[in-house]
Amino acid sequence: MKAFITWVIDYKGIQMFNPFKKVELKTIIKDKTIITKDEYEKLLEVVNYENGFVEYGAGKRTNMYFDWLVPAFRLGLETGCRREELVTMKWNNLIELEKGKFIIVLDNLKVNRILVGKDEGEKTKSIPVTHGLMQLLIELGFDEKMDSDEYILSRPAELTDSYVMRNISRAFSHFIKLTTDKPLNFKNLRKTYITMLVMKLGDKAKLFTGHSDDEVLANHYISSAWVAGGLTDFSVF
Repeated sequence: MKAFITWVIDYKGIQMFNPFKKVELKTIIKDKTIITKDEYEKLLEVVNYENGFVEYGAGKRTNMYFDWLVPAFRLGLETGCRREELVTMKWNNLIELEKGKFIIVLDNLKVNRILVGKDEGEKTKSIPVTHGLMQLLIELGFDEKMDSDEYILSRPAELTDSYVMRNISRAFSHFIKLTTDKPLNFKNLRKTYITMLVMKLGDKAKLFTGHSDDEVLANHYISSAWVAGGLTDFSVF
């Protein structure tokens, strides 16, 4: 409510006092668990049709496997993107800064929705195309699909974005339990990516997290793109 009323005052020009202005927000302790290289590799090994069956109800069962799951999990680790960003990412989001140096430029959905109430806006995020990500993109059809309007995460056209997003999470939760007792979910791939990026770049990693309160991102967007392009040799694992 505090953020919403501030937005109404700043962007809609309504003259009013924000009654929540002095409210102190409660600090929430968040899970910072990351997935290890061994757990990640075992996860990719167990993602198959035979391991996908889940029982529910009275003797009923379904299968959590889809052939686009492994690319989705790998893309999640190599980009640190949220599910919605993954399923809407297209090949024409790839920008070549100079020969051999690429970034992926996406609308910062979370921040734009907060600021202007829609997906498109001034806020974007630059994702460095690292060595590991480029290897994955090549496997997914980089040479043939570069500059096309196709989704990078290819799946049947009849599947909605919400369906794919939902099953990415559900399937990850199912298959990861076959490899470890740690309470991991799909979000932990993003946390792993950011953790490793911070270890590589230090405070420069803030340029790529896409958080709405990151002043550095707004003030240094152009330079962040070139820093991203210089991460060609970086690999999460």
